[in-house]
Amino acid sequence: MIVAIIVVLGALAVVAARLPGIGRSEAAPSSPALAAATSIASPIESTLSSIAPTTSPTSVPTTTPTLAAETPTPPPTPVGAHTYRVKPGDTLSAIAARFGVSAQEIQQLNGISDPRLLQIGQVLKIP
Repeated sequence: MIVAIIVVLGALAVVAARLPGIGRSEAAPSSPALAAATSIASPIESTLSSIAPTTSPTSVPTTTPTLAAETPTPPPTPVGAHTYRVKPGDTLSAIAARFGVSAQEIQQLNGISDPRLLQIGQVLKIP
């Protein structure tokens, strides 16, 4: 917060110092705007000179932290959350092997009476 105030006040001081007649030993300003800028520049300069940091800088670490290269593990999938759409050439046992379950489990979960009668495009629930 104090740093932001210092930056703003410093910017105002730079702008005020660049205006003609401010901070120089010239005659009185020739316009009311310059007169106002002259009256502002003095308090800004005195404020900037009176502000000093109240804390000492902290030490900066000399080493940079590195992130461990870990592969995130997906959360466990709840039972019955997988589905599979039957493709041409699929068999119930091949689908079961793909998901690491038994063909009987898929058959029971989906109410399949004859595993040889799978239909292309049929959506199966996988336990």
